[in-house]
Amino acid sequence: MILNKILFNNTYEIIKKYLPEILFSILFLYVYLPYFIFTPVPFLLWDSYAYLLIAKDIYEGALPLKGFIYDFPYGLSLFISFVYKLGLSLDFVVLFQTIICFFSAIFLIRQVKKLSYILALTFSIMLFLYLSLSDSMLWNVMIYAESLFISSLFIVVGLTIRQFITKSKINIYLLLIGILFSAYIRSNAIFLLFVPFFLFIDSIKVKNRLWLHVVLATILILVINSTTNYFIKGYFAPGEYKRITIAINELYQRHQESNIHKNDSLNKTLPRQSIIKKYSYGTQAWALFTNIANTDMGNFYYYRIPIGYSNFSTDSIQNFLIKDTLVQVYKTTNDPVVPIVDFIHKNYNFNKQAFKNINNITNIELKPRNPWLYSVHLLHLCRAIIRNYVFVILFYLVFIISVINVFRRNSLQKNSWKLIFLLSSIHIISLIILTIPNPNDPSYNGSLSRYAIVTEFIPYLTSLMGVYLMVFKKDFDFNVKNNGKS
Repeated sequence: MILNKILFNNTYEIIKKYLPEILFSILFLYVYLPYFIFTPVPFLLWDSYAYLLIAKDIYEGALPLKGFIYDFPYGLSLFISFVYKLGLSLDFVVLFQTIICFFSAIFLIRQVKKLSYILALTFSIMLFLYLSLSDSMLWNVMIYAESLFISSLFIVVGLTIRQFITKSKINIYLLLIGILFSAYIRSNAIFLLFVPFFLFIDSIKVKNRLWLHVVLATILILVINSTTNYFIKGYFAPGEYKRITIAINELYQRHQESNIHKNDSLNKTLPRQSIIKKYSYGTQAWALFTNIANTDMGNFYYYRIPIGYSNFSTDSIQNFLIKDTLVQVYKTTNDPVVPIVDFIHKNYNFNKQAFKNINNITNIELKPRNPWLYSVHLLHLCRAIIRNYVFVILFYLVFIISVINVFRRNSLQKNSWKLIFLLSSIHIISLIILTIPNPNDPSYNGSLSRYAIVTEFIPYLTSLMGVYLMVFKKDFDFNVKNNGKS
């Protein structure tokens, strides 16, 4: 009897201590497991072919890369080529992306729990709702960089929180390595350099020597990135400088063309269609900065999976490559299509019966519907719970309050608001960078949600942090020995 009581108490304490992680794990598995059980088909779309073309050259040892029009980041491509070398297929790439996403989310929740247990518990639910969005699920099963990039952002944000708690020299190097990993995945990861910049300024203000390690770690990752670029891309420089150069030139040319169209419109010398602009910087900025309220997402299991199922067939891939001339979109060389198709399907085990089952189970018109998939479908229909203007207003309100407290001399919760300011700035700076491209490019505006959503877990986190500070009227627990029980 006593033994049972002791075991019950110990189990209860363990569950209570790890409830945020346990709750998130159960909910995450509930929405993602059906994909791997019922519909395990890698999703390919436009840029997937760019990453796969790069992976093919890396796999075949054709380095440094030659003939590519755009300077794509090669982190995902390098991983795909490594997976193929192990005799595995794109199925494993999707599985790995999802596993990394899960564990990086758990890592972030654990860091938040060091600030406050209540905060971690509520954030674990919000993070689940974010990752259960149809778009978030799509990135995890698609051969795109978004999944690994979101995972890297979870790690960077988690390490940033940890830095505020530990003030650790080692953590600074881990944080910069996380930023380096992000840069290998996505070109616009440059906005993450604001984090070491902020830590550098803050370290000088509080007069500790951590600023020196911030500088050394930043130099280290720039050298590492430049070195890997030399072997893979053929130039010794960090980032994708060729892509940045092309982007700047295109922006200048479009600006010139826009001025010509504007002047000609006054003289009415051009057709109306060439004068009217569908987008402006104002509408583009509004769409980006309020994207948290955007609910325009296709259903995952009953809409996107059938598309992915059809796009992965040999005929569809050949059609993409030939009809849409995708090889010519990304490369200057006219590579034959058949070897590319073979490479994409490398080590993949096609099961006709399994594909037929996928086609049936994802047809919402066929009854009886699979109750598991249909319940996730109903969850997707409730996305307005977190995709609304309440969170938009709350996020910017908390950000403004954080700015006021950061610059106020006698703020009682200055360190806590400083952390909120830094994390919020990551999201805001990423959006500012996204407003730079030409707003009159319809294809770009169609991808706004894709580019903006990757950092949108941050507004949910900082909004909860701000509410916590205002409701409980106390600072976050920045005690290094914190065990997450606050």
